[in-house]
Amino acid sequence: MFSTRITTPLDTIHEQRVFNPGSYSYGIRKYLFESTDEFPIVEFLMERLRCRPKWELYRAWQDSLGALAYPYAQLPYFGSGYLMARYMGVERTVFAVHDEPQRVQRLVRAVNACDLRILVTLLDDPFETLMISDNYDSNLQTKPFFDADVRDSYTEVARRLHAPGKCLAVHVDGESRGVLGWLAECGVDCADAVRPQPTFALTPAQMRAEAGPDLILSGGIPATVFRGGGGGDAAFLACVRRWLETRLASPRLMLAAGDQVPPDASWRRIAMRPERVAKYGGYG
Repeated sequence: MFSTRITTPLDTIHEQRVFNPGSYSYGIRKYLFESTDEFPIVEFLMERLRCRPKWELYRAWQDSLGALAYPYAQLPYFGSGYLMARYMGVERTVFAVHDEPQRVQRLVRAVNACDLRILVTLLDDPFETLMISDNYDSNLQTKPFFDADVRDSYTEVARRLHAPGKCLAVHVDGESRGVLGWLAECGVDCADAVRPQPTFALTPAQMRAEAGPDLILSGGIPATVFRGGGGGDAAFLACVRRWLETRLASPRLMLAAGDQVPPDASWRRIAMRPERVAKYGGYG
C-alpha cells in the first residue's frame, strides 16, 4: 500500500492505494476527497505548487530506450479527470457537480490553472510530445463535462505546444466514442491508448471516421485479445490487421499496446505484433 497525504494550514487529507498482484495495479482504497468541504485544501496547494523538472532523467530514458520506445513528457490530470478518474470517484463527483457546481468549478479552475503554469516551465525543454493523463471515458466524462472542464485547457495547451513545434497527446483509455472528435476540435495531435471493439463501441474504421484524418490514433489492441484465450491467435491477428487497415484512410496511426498488456498476456501474441506490422503495415 502507498498513501498520498496533503497537509496545508487548512487541514490534512490523504489517499490510499493497494497493490493487486492479479491485475498488477494499485487500486484506490480511499479517495483523496470525502466531500467538497475538502476542496479548499487542494485549491490552496494548487495556487502555490511549482514544478522543477529534472531533464537529465528524461535524457537518460531517451538514451536507454533508443529506437525501442518513444518517451513522453507528462502533465497531471485536468478538470473532471482529476476528480472522476483519480481523486474523488465517479459517484461522488457526479453528485458534487449536481449539488454544488460552483465548488466543483472553483476546484477545476485551480487545477487547470496549475497545470498551465507547470506547462510554462516545460516548454523550452527537450521533449517532443507532451501527454495529458486524464484517462478519458465518454461514458462517464460526457460532453458537458468536456466542454465545462477541459475543452479550453486542452485547446490552450495545444496552442502553446505547437508554437515551438511540439505535439500534444491525451490518454483516453476508456470509451472513445465522441471523445475523438472533441480532441480533434481542440487541436490535440494524438489520442493515446484508444481501444476498439470488442472492448468499446467503435470499430477501427469508425474511430478513424470520427477522429478525422489528422488526429493520430495510438493503440488498437484491447487487453482481452492479448490473453491466452480471447478467441485464439486468429482473433488477435484479425484485430491487429483491422487496426492497420485504417492506415489506408489516414497514415496518422500507431499500433501501440499502451497499458493494455495484462499480467497474463500471451508472450506469443506480444511477439507477433512486429511481425504483423511488417506484413500488413506497409504503404508501398
